[in-house]
Amino acid sequence: MRTLYGLSYSPWTEKARWALDHHRIAHRYVEHLPLVGTPWLRLKSGKTSGRVTVPFLEGEGEAISGSIDIARHVDALGRGTSLFPEGRSGPIVDLDTDANEILDVARALVIERTKADPDVQREAVPGFVPGFLRGASMPLTRVTAGLLARRYDAPKDAEAKVESVVLPRLAKWQDQLGDAEYFLGSFSYADVTTAVTLQCVEPVADAHMKLGPATRRAWTMPKARERFPGLLAWRDRMYARHRRG
Repeated sequence: MRTLYGLSYSPWTEKARWALDHHRIAHRYVEHLPLVGTPWLRLKSGKTSGRVTVPFLEGEGEAISGSIDIARHVDALGRGTSLFPEGRSGPIVDLDTDANEILDVARALVIERTKADPDVQREAVPGFVPGFLRGASMPLTRVTAGLLARRYDAPKDAEAKVESVVLPRLAKWQDQLGDAEYFLGSFSYADVTTAVTLQCVEPVADAHMKLGPATRRAWTMPKARERFPGLLAWRDRMYARHRRG
């Protein structure tokens, strides 16, 4: 059986999981632990140097990393409508590029908020750690946050980049979508990547992705939430209609 390695709170992982579930691709999910799981992931991916990241899909002769590459791969395998309509690759790639630029800023913000907030650190301790050890495990969460900041070269001025990077791209999406229900006329990966990216403006309801209250705060951008309530309402409709799990 195929195995997807990921981070449950990661929008990149959520995009890959959505594509797998949309096409009803049987798979198991394994939570990646950055401090201890990276050597194993490197072995599985066959990548002896450079950065290894999740989501990563392996099994059935496959070894694929990256949300959009996983989504493209399973699009050719599963049931259900294609998420990559013929001739629409350009607009999908453009939207996904915008999405990843927004998420790079969001990741930097979350890393800094995690390092500063003990409540977020406590919620980030893996669920298998027993209650009496969770407090003692919090320093590892701070170490992990620092590791991720270095691995992804997280910008130091993430708060300023909300104004210069995030808000203009969300405004562009709002104009592109207008009164339509889908970016390309019918449900596609364009809607997946944009809907999931809005997780960093305000997380989707716990019914779709369960987060602790401190983690939910860490993933929220108040300025963007106040300016784009229509996009958030649209995101919620996409999840209600199309997010199988």
